[in-house]
Amino acid sequence: MFVVDEGFSAVITANNLFATDPDTAADDLEFVLVSPPQFGYIENILPSPGFEKSNIGISIASFQQKHLKALHINYVQSRHMRTEPTSDQFMIYVTDGKHHSVETPFYVLINPTNDEVPEFIARNITVQEGQMKELDSSVINVVDLDVPQDHLIFTVVQQPHHGFLINGVYGNDIMSYKRLINNHHNHEFPVHDFSMELLKNGMRLVYMHDDSENLTDRFILQLSDGKHKVLRTILVKVIPVNDEKPMLSKKDELEVNMGETRIISSAVLSADDKDTPRKRIYYLFERIPENGQLQLKVGRNWVTLQTEMKCTQEEIDMNLVRYVHTGPIGSRNQDSFTFHLWDGDNRSPPLEFYITIKDMEKGDIAVFVRPLTISKGDRGYLTTDVLLTIDGTDKPEELLYVITSPPQYGQIEYVSYPGVPITSFNQMDVAGHAVCYVHNSKTAASRDLFR
Repeated sequence: MFVVDEGFSAVITANNLFATDPDTAADDLEFVLVSPPQFGYIENILPSPGFEKSNIGISIASFQQKHLKALHINYVQSRHMRTEPTSDQFMIYVTDGKHHSVETPFYVLINPTNDEVPEFIARNITVQEGQMKELDSSVINVVDLDVPQDHLIFTVVQQPHHGFLINGVYGNDIMSYKRLINNHHNHEFPVHDFSMELLKNGMRLVYMHDDSENLTDRFILQLSDGKHKVLRTILVKVIPVNDEKPMLSKKDELEVNMGETRIISSAVLSADDKDTPRKRIYYLFERIPENGQLQLKVGRNWVTLQTEMKCTQEEIDMNLVRYVHTGPIGSRNQDSFTFHLWDGDNRSPPLEFYITIKDMEKGDIAVFVRPLTISKGDRGYLTTDVLLTIDGTDKPEELLYVITSPPQYGQIEYVSYPGVPITSFNQMDVAGHAVCYVHNSKTAASRDLFR
């Protein structure tokens, strides 16, 4: 019986093939292939006469018995990729140059080997923020053509940064998985390695997002069949969920004089939400002031806000919300309004904002102005070196500049909101380098001004 390992070669010896002839020397007999092997070829590794280089790798159609006895004749099992042959054969006869024997089959048994690189199919996944996604056969699959089947092992060579790979033994009960993950003594979570056999026999491999605000993730799996290793990166797209509640980050009391108008800026009222932009953080007014009005600037006009109306944090950031005291002499020295924070899904409990009414004696207002020099198309900050107002109260946030005549060749804007012209700002904004002049005209002009 002639046996060869898949993908290798084996020497054909006199124990496998031999012929005799009464009137011809054994070494002079020649074997001739009638039909070649289907999954390989026959080679004679002996160099050609006059050459030193071996003829290894060259298919032959005949060979002499003396070369076979000298162990120069090999069967090479060459066709084995993406196919798993277990046997082969070729037809052969022997001749003395004049007569030849009957055609005889030569049988080859092929021992299977781990010669195929497994095909590792891995697809990217999408999961909702804080939720789970099973990595079933539609996400992870393997095609291995080796026969018999190799033992396929997956190893997590890079864990997710914003989630976990877990064994889904608790179905969709997220809280049970979170308790296991928080138990640092549990070495089964997260999953570090697993086999294809486990996946086929019911193991649920699950990716669970950590409920953070990170909307992308990735992890790397390695597949090994004992010989070959294949790496695949799986990308995770996270669909955001509006699950963070808006929270007040600043709520200071506002002080106004009787009959005064004051901007309610983010310096005294501000809210944050980890998964909502400031333009979608709403103040829903449940109760409005009794001794004044809340007003929102819409276009060029100030609109009085009523119960169940709303404004945004961005509008407060832009100094577009103000309080106007309208109470008569002798009215209460405190006013307030009630609101809820809302991000479209989550709503806070009722919150109070207080306003103190006082008749504070103020000194004369002194304004100091110097020219601002900038290059064409550039911007310059309005600093206290350029614009300074004092009234003896040491409350620069109460000194409000109202632009009655805007610049002709540019605009005044907040540094944090470029491109949006403003019509008012206070001395605190100037001191904080929060206001700038931007030149944006192509007209040739050496100076510009605003009042």
